[in-house]
Amino acid sequence: MKKILKAKRGQFLVIAAFLVVIILTTTMITVYNGVQYNPFTEPATLANMIAEINSSIKRILGFTVGYYGSILQVTGNYSYAQEKINNYIYSGITNVAHSHIEWSPSFEIDDLEIATKWFEPVSWSLGNISLTYSLPNQGLEGIQYTTSCLLLVDMKDTVNGHSIVNIRKEGNFPNLWLTKENFFFYSYDYDTLKWNLIPLENDPMVSIDGNYSLKIPSSVNPNAYFIKVVDDRGIMASAYYTPTRKSEYSYSFSWNNTLYQSLNTDTIVVELLQNGTLRWLNENLFMNGGERPIPPFPIHAIHVNQTVNDINTEVPFQIEDWGSNYMVPLGLSTNASIFNSRSMIVFLLNHSVSKTTVWWDGRDIATQTPYAWTNKYFTNDDPDNDILTNGELTLDLSNNKRISATVNTVTSYVEFLRINGRTPIYGSDLSYTIHHGIVRDIIQQEAEWSGGITDCPNIYAHIVATLPAKTNYYTFSVRTIFLSSDKNRDITELSTIQLYADRGQALTEDGVIAGKPIPSSSPPNLFYDGGSAWSHHWSEFIDANNKGAGIMFRDVTNKNLYAFDDMAGNKTGAFEIFTSSQKIEFNPIARYSIDDFQDAYDIAWHGAVVTMGSGLPTETIFPYEVSYIYNEADLYLGLWILVEHPPTVNVT
Repeated sequence: MKKILKAKRGQFLVIAAFLVVIILTTTMITVYNGVQYNPFTEPATLANMIAEINSSIKRILGFTVGYYGSILQVTGNYSYAQEKINNYIYSGITNVAHSHIEWSPSFEIDDLEIATKWFEPVSWSLGNISLTYSLPNQGLEGIQYTTSCLLLVDMKDTVNGHSIVNIRKEGNFPNLWLTKENFFFYSYDYDTLKWNLIPLENDPMVSIDGNYSLKIPSSVNPNAYFIKVVDDRGIMASAYYTPTRKSEYSYSFSWNNTLYQSLNTDTIVVELLQNGTLRWLNENLFMNGGERPIPPFPIHAIHVNQTVNDINTEVPFQIEDWGSNYMVPLGLSTNASIFNSRSMIVFLLNHSVSKTTVWWDGRDIATQTPYAWTNKYFTNDDPDNDILTNGELTLDLSNNKRISATVNTVTSYVEFLRINGRTPIYGSDLSYTIHHGIVRDIIQQEAEWSGGITDCPNIYAHIVATLPAKTNYYTFSVRTIFLSSDKNRDITELSTIQLYADRGQALTEDGVIAGKPIPSSSPPNLFYDGGSAWSHHWSEFIDANNKGAGIMFRDVTNKNLYAFDDMAGNKTGAFEIFTSSQKIEFNPIARYSIDDFQDAYDIAWHGAVVTMGSGLPTETIFPYEVSYIYNEADLYLGLWILVEHPPTVNVT
């Protein structure tokens, strides 16, 4: 059987019409010749046989197109779906032969095309078949039959809360017989993190040209929405409405130009979740225009473009699978799967980008773009020797108790999760969840304490680190899960992360004025929630050449530094700076202990560890190569801008 997958629909309709004329002519000649040698009733009997078989073939084709769509909407796997429908249609034709065994029919499929194009303003599902069959017991040989099935959905407009949709079938004829049971709106439930199909409450109005008027449910955004149509044959097609009639979501970014104009090392890593939120360091970016949840697209359909200086080009990105509400990385998504509540699109962003566009190719035969799988930045990763590198920052993970980071000749390292004086032993091996990534690598590990932690039983901990491309920082996520415990917990200290620098003097943010940090370098080097000056988004050790290391994070983690204050009955969470050992500690339990703690409590902290090895700016004109978090000589330079003033987003 030969598959024709690239035929254009218009060409097919012309060819199909021509073939139908030939078939009808051939059939009429055959029947006319038979009249000369058979009783008057026999030609009618032969015609009925042919009509019955042709009708059965057309029904099988319609069922096959519906079956094909059912597989695609669950798996997104084109190859698997094609394999299944080939078996399905052969089985159907075999059943036709068995149901009329007295005719001794035989069939040969000449051409078969089953195809879809979904989630676009004009979407369709179609099937074309051309076959030859014989009824030797009736003296009929070489009967050719070509037929088609089509469901086409054209999103015309939105008028007064109603969606205007044109529905067509094969032959480009309007389909006028659909009812409310045939239409569904996609509606995203932010509580369950699932897409629901909302049926119509009343039968739609339909015009003679096939335009249906569908009342849009209140839970659906009338400016950007998806509908699903299923006809009485089970053929389905999902289509997208937007005023631009483009299959895309557009994110326009607004930057603080006063601050960002002097930087060219301001790369951040943006995560686009299924619910439509954009995150940076695990905190949502502010979005005008509301979220645009990602429908159940096939992974292979997705592309990402960015606009820089009015030039729009496709850019690298990766699609990842996560578990536990995006807390546990599972790896890169397979391109033969559906985007779901565990998927995220990850891309790089800096202030030169005015717009990022996520778009999709709705064809079932679309192949995944090389921008989603080509390794450009991590070619020198060597997980066998515990080395990850993005070309600027190198992570040495050979000591499984720490992460060592190097830029040029500057090295820093971190350790995690010291509780009541006990540091983890990490009995399990480090997991290289993603290496040789497209825009970032990911590693993870469970923290384990041999023999447990004194006075702190029933705790589970998990650590995730990501190495983005084109940065001198890596990110961390430290999660502690305190299980409900019959035994009391008495926690004297909880140190989430300890950063060791190899040089420099300490600087720590101690509040802000007019959006700019107030740095502090004088003792006491203990920063906690002081009421009016609780903002501590970064701390660093920096020398006269602007080299060193530091840590930075956003508001949610800043507030989580004080998550145990109420339990302790006092201000216990604190940044602690040790000048003699050049160490920074992020300690949610530090100044006061927590006693008799038995409740279940799940909390995580997220941030970035910066290694500053580029030194002083080497250029005398903007933009500068700036690798440090903060420099007292110039308030308008530094990576502190990334956590204090991330971009806002306008969504269309």
